[in-house]
Amino acid sequence: MPLHEASCWCSDCSGGESAHAYAGGAFVIVFDSKQDGKKKIARKPRSRVVDAPKLEFINITGSSKYGPSARQIVRAHVMSDYWRKYMAKNGHSHRPRVDQHNLDYMLNPAEFSASLPPLCSQSLRGPDLFSTLPIKMQPFMYPILRYASEIIHDVCPRTEDHEHNLQQCPMSVWLSKGLNDEAILRAVLCVAALHMDIISKQGLSAQRCILRGDAIRTISERLSDTESSISDGTITAVALLAIEEVDYLGHPIYSLPH
Repeated sequence: MPLHEASCWCSDCSGGESAHAYAGGAFVIVFDSKQDGKKKIARKPRSRVVDAPKLEFINITGSSKYGPSARQIVRAHVMSDYWRKYMAKNGHSHRPRVDQHNLDYMLNPAEFSASLPPLCSQSLRGPDLFSTLPIKMQPFMYPILRYASEIIHDVCPRTEDHEHNLQQCPMSVWLSKGLNDEAILRAVLCVAALHMDIISKQGLSAQRCILRGDAIRTISERLSDTESSISDGTITAVALLAIEEVDYLGHPIYSLPH
């Protein structure tokens, strides 16, 4: 029944005001559809700006005031870039496959010597351009260090496993560690010096004896401290000297009764 005013006297409202009593409190709700028709534009979340790490500029000429960790970062960056450029310049980035019978350098040094790079004369200026190595390098040490870096992948018994990714070479890893550890570097130089003596076939050189004595003295100094005596650097240096001793005793021209 449609709603009418209370004073309406139409045929349908014969009851008068009583028929409209129920409509006295009625009200009408109007919905405005214009507001609902507007599409709400979703706000894009603001991107959080990640704070960039704080850069620290180091003056190499006055590096004594900086801590060992800061100098080690600079040293690692400079030396890695040097070796990368050196390997690219000398064409050592891609090495040919090494035959299995040539991998055992200790048993066949004469046959293996043909595959080694020539030992040309070196200038007194070595690869340590900023004098940041853990030891005081003598002029005779630079050719030995360079020689070790050139043959390290050839004498590794696992060359075929990582010939396409030389960064995984375990011997190369320890050579890199040696650039930051005094004991390892002295031991690496000692092993390389013995290899050079074997190639030259002129007996043991004075350089090899000096390097071996320095390595043993460095290890002995660490034995007084518990933490240093069992560190990776000390253990690796001892292992390298043991390898050098086996090579020395196992080679025919150096075999002596003990």
